[in-house]
Amino acid sequence: MLRKLFIASTIIMLSFVNVFAGSAKFSGKITAPLSDEIQVSYYANLLDYSQKIISARLDKDGNFTMNIPLSQPYTQLQIQHGDQATEIFIQPDADLKMAVNANSFDSTLTYSGKGAELANFMAKHMLESGFMMQFGSVIQPLNKKEPEEFKTTANAAMQKELDFLEQNKKGLPDGFDKYWKAWYQYSIYSDMLRYSFMHAMMKQKSMSVKLTKEDYKMAMDVPIAFDDKYVGIPPYVMYVSDIYNNRYKAKIADDSTVSEVVKKEMQQKVVNEQARQTMPAKTREYYFANQLYSNVKYNSLTTVEKMYADFRKDYKTSAYDSIIERVVGLKRKMAAGQPAMDFAFTTLEGKSMKLSDLKGKVVYLDFWASWCGPCLRELPFAKKVKEHFKDKEVVFLNVSIDEDMNAWKNAIEKHSIGGTHTCEPGGWQAPAAKLYGVQGVPSYYLIDKQGRFAAETSPRPSETEALIRQLEALLN
Repeated sequence: MLRKLFIASTIIMLSFVNVFAGSAKFSGKITAPLSDEIQVSYYANLLDYSQKIISARLDKDGNFTMNIPLSQPYTQLQIQHGDQATEIFIQPDADLKMAVNANSFDSTLTYSGKGAELANFMAKHMLESGFMMQFGSVIQPLNKKEPEEFKTTANAAMQKELDFLEQNKKGLPDGFDKYWKAWYQYSIYSDMLRYSFMHAMMKQKSMSVKLTKEDYKMAMDVPIAFDDKYVGIPPYVMYVSDIYNNRYKAKIADDSTVSEVVKKEMQQKVVNEQARQTMPAKTREYYFANQLYSNVKYNSLTTVEKMYADFRKDYKTSAYDSIIERVVGLKRKMAAGQPAMDFAFTTLEGKSMKLSDLKGKVVYLDFWASWCGPCLRELPFAKKVKEHFKDKEVVFLNVSIDEDMNAWKNAIEKHSIGGTHTCEPGGWQAPAAKLYGVQGVPSYYLIDKQGRFAAETSPRPSETEALIRQLEALLN
């Protein structure tokens, strides 16, 4: 069975904590190799979704060896060779040996050495169920179902994974059974927290949904269950990010006497206080680091600086320091009046340009992708804005993070997207996207005629009147 590497994307930012520093040795032999190297990748820090990638060359007999630095009791590795991929969990101090015939990758894959029991458990799981992150694709369609059917069907999917563990747990490390169960239980909790919005969106076929207190009933059924042992599990930190926020939204959903701005301010104060009072130390540190990291883009520099000072006061040394310092530093560089970071690009027509070539014109910089639903929903509004500024000194620069160039070109043609287009290899890691710290798409930036950032936050095309007003002001 052919399996290609699957890495799920998500709008939630996660993180690992360095509590089990160590390394593991990974070696092996590949018969009938598909390429001259093997690569492993894993999330070194999921607060910013940075990946650690380690490659090893095969010798003439197909042998390889590598050392993998680790910071968790269990680290989920994706292993890639040619167009074949698999995943395992590995522990610090493992000395794991892989053997495989690449022509029959999944069926011949075996492990030996220290840590082999856990790796062989995962090899069998790949054959029967695929990548663990694909569990989300099993749950996603269930959001169409009514609440009780959703819970029944989702829990049945989880039970299938727990049954697999029970049938194959012989020889597994002590404690892994709890880790495995937590991974899937918090996955279900996270899906229950997202259900209210997802169900309404699918039912109404719109992203613009207004939820009532009754809609949040599913979220209220999710228990408060924090445990620092699970801070390294992605679904756990998704749950940590959402649990109190959703409960608060349920509480005030039907209150029409308070503005949305005031509701948001109140929500942050109440939820933060609940986190301080009830979350254990490592969970609480993650929560506040993630809150700061996730809100840097959407708040003023003044607000961000205050949030950062508060975080540093509470956590003088934190596992998340380097990441937060980087995004706050980027926020300072992108404050209104600061020069926009220059980058080179090649247009759809093949012309080589730089952002600085556009000085003298107002630039509306849009990072997007053909697979991005919210990006596509902005297109009708963007078309109106572009038509309003037709023949004026405004450049709509569309920077795609697509990795499939054909998909990018087809989307431009299919949707008749106007403006200047570019798409550089690398996706999220493309030079311009990294330079601007793009964490999600769509992302918009307004740049004035002098090549300076014109605003700390730029309106979306769907905020049509506000965007037109700002563009008009920059032209004058």
